[in-house]
Amino acid sequence: MSTLEGHESEVKSVSFSRDGKKLASCSRDKTVWVWEQEAGGDFVCSSVLNGHTQDVKMVKWFPQCEMLLSCGYDDVINTWAFEDDDWGLKTSHKGHTSTVWSADFAPTGDLMASVSDDNTVRLWMDENPKDPGTFTCISTLSGFHIRSIYSCSWNADGNLLATGAGDDAITIFRLEKSTDSMVPYQLSCLENSKSAHDNDVNCVAFHPSENILASCGDDKAIKLWNVIADA
Repeated sequence: MSTLEGHESEVKSVSFSRDGKKLASCSRDKTVWVWEQEAGGDFVCSSVLNGHTQDVKMVKWFPQCEMLLSCGYDDVINTWAFEDDDWGLKTSHKGHTSTVWSADFAPTGDLMASVSDDNTVRLWMDENPKDPGTFTCISTLSGFHIRSIYSCSWNADGNLLATGAGDDAITIFRLEKSTDSMVPYQLSCLENSKSAHDNDVNCVAFHPSENILASCGDDKAIKLWNVIADA
C-alpha cells in the first residue's frame, strides 16, 4: 500500500490512534514520529518529537484520548500531548533504573503498568484523569522475574496484568483494591509460570474481550493460554 520513510535508524514500534487516522512510530534514532492520514488515505509526518536521549523502544496511544506514551533505553516513560497546534512533551516519568521495554494502559486509562530491564514491574496511577498524562508510581514489584521483563498486557476487564521476560517465564498479576488510603490499588501474583517458553518470552498480549493470553518467544513458539481470573 505504501512505505513511510524518515527515521534514521531501526524503527522499534508503531501504534494507531483509536480512530485509525493517526499513526505513531519510534526508533533507535531517539525520536517519536506522528503521522496523519490525508484525504487520499496516505499518511504523512505531522510532527517529530524529541524528548528521549536514547533509543525509543515502544510507543502507544492512550485508550481514552489522543495522547501518546513512549518509553526506551534512557529509563524514562514520556507522555505527549497536542497543545498550541503542535505535539509536545507533557511529562517525563522516572523510576526504573534501566531500559523500559514496554508499558500498557488499563482499559480506563487511569492506570498504567511498565516493565524494565531492571526486572521490576511498576504500577502507575494518573494524578488527574480529567487532565491525563501525569502518572505517579504507586507500586513497584520485584522478585517475580530474574531477568529483563520485555512485555506487559492488561486484560479487557483491567483486573489482570500479564508479564513476559527473559527468564522464560510469564507472570499473571491480579489488580486489587488496597486497604491503604494513600495507595488505592495493588498487584498480587496470581500465577507464575517459570517455564512458559523454552527461551526468552518477547511479547504477551491479552485477547480484546476474553481472558486468553497469547505469548511468543525466542523458542520460535506462539502459545495461547486460558487465564482463570479467580484461581
